[in-house]
Amino acid sequence: MDRGEERAALQPLDHCIREGFKKLYQNQQLCDATIVTEGQRFPCHRMLLAAVNPYFRAMFVNSFKESHDGEILMHDMDPFTVQTVLNYLYTEEISITAESAQAVFVAASRLQILPLLEICTSFLLKEVSLKNCVKLYELGYAHNEQALLQAAMRHISLNFRRLFVKANSFRQLQLSSLISIISSDSLLVSSELVVYWVVRRWVRFQSSKRHAFLGELMKHVRLPLLTHEELREVQLESEHYRDIRLQWKRLNGQERLQECGGLRQGMYNKCIVCVDLFNKEGPELKIKDSQIGCYNPQSGAWEKLPPLKCLYCARCLAVRDKLYVTGGVHRDYSYSDTLHEYSSFRGQWIRLPSMSTPRASHGFLDCNQKLYAIGGWCCYEGYLDSAECFDLAKKVWAPISRLPFTLSHFASTVLKNKLYIVGGVTGARGSWTASRKVLIYKASSDAWVQVLLDFECCWAGAVSMNNGIYVVGGYFRSRARHYNEGWPDSGSLHCTRKCFFLGEDGRANKDVAIPKLPVEIAGAGVVRWKKRIYVLGGSGSKLYPKMRGAFTWFVMTLSQKGGKQKSKPLGLSKGLKQLYQHQLLCDSTVVCEGKRFSCHRAVLAAVSPYFHDVFTSSQKESPSGEVLLQDVAPSLFQSILTYIYTEEVSLTEEMAQDLFEAADKLKILPLVDICYRFFRKNISPQNCFALYRLAQAHSDQALLQATVRFVILNFSRFCEDDDFLYLDLTSLITILSSGDLAAASELDVFRAAQRWVRAHPGTYPFLVNALMSHVRLPLLTDSELAEVQAYLGQVGDVQLQCKQLDGEERLRASGGLRAGMYDECIMCVNTQILETQTPDTEDSFMDCYDPCTRTWRKLPGLTSLSHPACVALGDRLFVSGGIRRNSYSDALYEFSSLKGSWAQLPSMLVPRATHGFLVCDQRLYAMGGWCGFHEFLSSAECFDIAEGTWTPIARMPCVLSRCAAAVLGKKLYLLGGVTGLTSYWQFHKGLLIYDVSKDAWTQVLLDAAFFSAGAVAMNNGIYVVGGYTEKRAGERIYEGGLMPENRYCSRKCFFLAEDGSVNHEIAVPKLPKGIAYAGVVGWGKRIYVLGGEDTTHCYKTIYYWEPGEHRWSRCPDDVPVPEGVSGFGCTTLKIPKERMLSLLQETSVALIAVVGK
Repeated sequence: MDRGEERAALQPLDHCIREGFKKLYQNQQLCDATIVTEGQRFPCHRMLLAAVNPYFRAMFVNSFKESHDGEILMHDMDPFTVQTVLNYLYTEEISITAESAQAVFVAASRLQILPLLEICTSFLLKEVSLKNCVKLYELGYAHNEQALLQAAMRHISLNFRRLFVKANSFRQLQLSSLISIISSDSLLVSSELVVYWVVRRWVRFQSSKRHAFLGELMKHVRLPLLTHEELREVQLESEHYRDIRLQWKRLNGQERLQECGGLRQGMYNKCIVCVDLFNKEGPELKIKDSQIGCYNPQSGAWEKLPPLKCLYCARCLAVRDKLYVTGGVHRDYSYSDTLHEYSSFRGQWIRLPSMSTPRASHGFLDCNQKLYAIGGWCCYEGYLDSAECFDLAKKVWAPISRLPFTLSHFASTVLKNKLYIVGGVTGARGSWTASRKVLIYKASSDAWVQVLLDFECCWAGAVSMNNGIYVVGGYFRSRARHYNEGWPDSGSLHCTRKCFFLGEDGRANKDVAIPKLPVEIAGAGVVRWKKRIYVLGGSGSKLYPKMRGAFTWFVMTLSQKGGKQKSKPLGLSKGLKQLYQHQLLCDSTVVCEGKRFSCHRAVLAAVSPYFHDVFTSSQKESPSGEVLLQDVAPSLFQSILTYIYTEEVSLTEEMAQDLFEAADKLKILPLVDICYRFFRKNISPQNCFALYRLAQAHSDQALLQATVRFVILNFSRFCEDDDFLYLDLTSLITILSSGDLAAASELDVFRAAQRWVRAHPGTYPFLVNALMSHVRLPLLTDSELAEVQAYLGQVGDVQLQCKQLDGEERLRASGGLRAGMYDECIMCVNTQILETQTPDTEDSFMDCYDPCTRTWRKLPGLTSLSHPACVALGDRLFVSGGIRRNSYSDALYEFSSLKGSWAQLPSMLVPRATHGFLVCDQRLYAMGGWCGFHEFLSSAECFDIAEGTWTPIARMPCVLSRCAAAVLGKKLYLLGGVTGLTSYWQFHKGLLIYDVSKDAWTQVLLDAAFFSAGAVAMNNGIYVVGGYTEKRAGERIYEGGLMPENRYCSRKCFFLAEDGSVNHEIAVPKLPKGIAYAGVVGWGKRIYVLGGEDTTHCYKTIYYWEPGEHRWSRCPDDVPVPEGVSGFGCTTLKIPKERMLSLLQETSVALIAVVGK
């Protein structure tokens, strides 16, 4: 395995240090401390313990006994626990069981090992049960671990009677723990007498010690909640023991609640309340009050609550014993802004302050004592994107951040203080569209986040449970929308039995299996009751007929039992840095040229095999602990130490090679790898051959290939350099045989080979047998051929083979032109016509721009074609689709810059215009677009250039046109664009990524919507330039749509990472003016923007920008179209230089081989 392959498997420095310490621990090497418990001794390294744990750091650094003799006594820990803790400190891995978890938890808490404490807490939270909840409550209380305390309290509350009346586990509770439990509102007791007897039994267990606490405990028993019969029982008990004195007072119901602090959880019946129980919307609404039904799943009984005035499409929620109803539609079909509160104590309704906007079919949620009203309708088909919240304490409404788009008829729920909106209906009047997004609102930042689903849905139900969200039923559409599909009543959506689970991030988790509903249901009442999800009523396949009955299923909660826990970072790197900066616990000194460096033996031995050998071999280290390091300058060793302890290194071209040599000597492989990466990134004409020799000396193939590649791309600069003569034969052959060789003339290649041979006397046979076969002799012009023949004639002992060849034969015989024999030009396809114009002539041409010479020239074009899509592959240009004489084209054409002519290839499967067109791995991809005016496409297809056939690929998730397109790696990116229905266009607020290897699409949301932008893949990402952008909600003339009143031409440019996310750290300057539908291409290290338009006219300007510059520059030249142009095909194409074109256009004698006699 060469050095490059060895480094490919390297881990980061902290991993190497960790593995090094693990080996030292396992082999018991360089140990300088011992932990002792129950007679067993555990050797370890004080430096590592101090680096990762503040408890041990204070012990070893300060003047404690352990800092001198290195022996640590752990009296209250068993050997197994100590071994478990040490294994974690050295490896950051731990395997705990139900039997060991509590002991490890206590040890981690005492030793302040916070990551281990977090692991143990997470494990114990999954292990809380009826058997251990009291003990875990005490554990959480003693160590102030709130999560464990709350989890145990939930079990205690739900099983209070069983635990404290029929079992004895509570008797060992501390006083403070018992008070905390009996003070809780969450106790599931139907009678306060149970709490009273619990206190009595706890006191009697150790009456002599606990009797003094009885008065304090009785303060937390809610005596006013005792019935007359229960009160009589307490009175008789107190008279018998004469240990408490009862005080009496006459109270009404309200005063009882105020006196004791309210009912406990077990004193309520948790019911399901259904608001707005109408058979249907219609005439009956005018003669009925709004019915409110209350269903008790435990008894199966229904009862009616006091009604409200007629409302339908209202929304409700409950906060403890209060029910809130908001919005809805009145019997006169006006929309309501009211908020009503129903108290289950008083049994009556009161009206609270109204919302700022009437709403129906909206979202209504509660979170942190606030009510949130979100989206909905304010009139028929009048969608809302506004949202507001009501503070229950202050009784006031306040607006919150608007939704990203209008929305109603969605599922909604709350999970971990975040609001979740799933699916729904969006659109404008006369045009409804189902949503395929999840919106997440975080109150702390007052911001919405969007997450894409794989399907569209509306009228579903949602329940938060088990750290996620269950979405139930609804209307679904999983396939791509066709251009003429609309709202459910057109038959485009289907009522479903499907249910699925969303994680906290809003993405579907397919690992959680949920059974389908028994029947197709949408618009049902979906609620959680205990561990069940209930589905009540709902609609079937048709929209409004109601279904009778309710369905329910159990949701299983899985618990992990033991096993290996996920590693938590211990902060080793941070600890090492602190020890090094403050020179703490240093036990060794390295001497370089008389300069002394204090350090830690265990650290150096862990990261460096060289130092490991020095410190474990007594002959190589002096008795005083000093190590003499020769041939390493002090400044270099200082940099190495800084890197080891802080993982920070500052490399410059002046010191990188010396640092590499030192790191290689000390075998610090992560630093060696950093140096190699620095070399490959910073190859220059000045250091190229020095790095080449370095790569040879250390057998590093990756660096060797990088330097050779650099020579190939800069051949004309290096071919006459003296260092060129020191290349080895293999590297020289690699250079001479490369098609990417930057050689404008093959004579330069021949001369370079000739110079190399002269510098290596006695290697003449290689000239013939090894080198001349890689010189592309047929590409020599007549004058160049004469010079070669003259030279070879002087050498002798060779035979020249010549043959009459035309241009096609020269290319076949030579293997093709080299990269340096082309000029890379910008092609503008069919700039002279628009789709609305009738061409004046059947003649057509392409405009070709050379940024080097800043000249335009014309090449043969295609007739009567507008809005085509084009891509280039080397010297071949491909043009697909477009509009020809008002009809949409399915044609595919190829232009060869070598031949200067067009050829028609097999047609696409579907006519397309304004579509995405890209090339990847010798295949062409045509995606989306229009097949007729306003007729969007979601289909995509692929053309195999070698086989000459089209095949369909996976359909896009949505119809799309006028998107920016780029290739990055093995993935195709379609950015922004236009999507929508036959008469209704919408901005596509996101991008689609197609993975060629998987034949699958991925969707990524963006914060801004745009279309007709440009995109260039460069610098491991994609630059997006200009385009039309959607106006803000308040600035739009019409809600939705792409009409000019709703958009503006943007100057904005930004950078996308490979995953499709916007990288705000890379600054891209704005365009000089708003430009859309321009020709945007990458040429060299620059991005060019040619032509384009805004909402009123077209441009003919050319701008360019190179990453790193602060502004765009304008070219002195313009696109040669006086009135400006937009919507044309634009790409870069390799065009042979004039001298090579002349050679290929004639038939003449060519040298095809040189053979030794």
